[in-house]
Amino acid sequence: MSPNARFKARLTAREPLVGCFVKTPHPTVVEILGALGLDFLVLDGEHSPFDRGTVDTCLLAARAAQVAVLVRVPDDRPATILAALDSGAAGVVVPHVTSAAQARALADAVRYVPG
Repeated sequence: MSPNARFKARLTAREPLVGCFVKTPHPTVVEILGALGLDFLVLDGEHSPFDRGTVDTCLLAARAAQVAVLVRVPDDRPATILAALDSGAAGVVVPHVTSAAQARALADAVRYVPG
């Protein structure tokens, strides 16, 4: 089972999960943290200097370390969220969501609908 699938299954089962925020945009940091046995990592793209390239390389390191990664995106634009998901993130953390309606609109904007 892939790290993302394992993370999703455990999250859905409401199992306790332990993770860590990553503020240093370097794949070596992700590789080391991934080797510690954490359930997930969060790349903090809101408060740290992650760009599309560093997110991609850190996600590559996470796949090698077999750890799921969420990306805390800097804004709530669907294009920003989809870029993180397209790179292989298990999910995103969207900052400054202040209502259920905003959360539903974000979920609808990024939901995959087979065509």
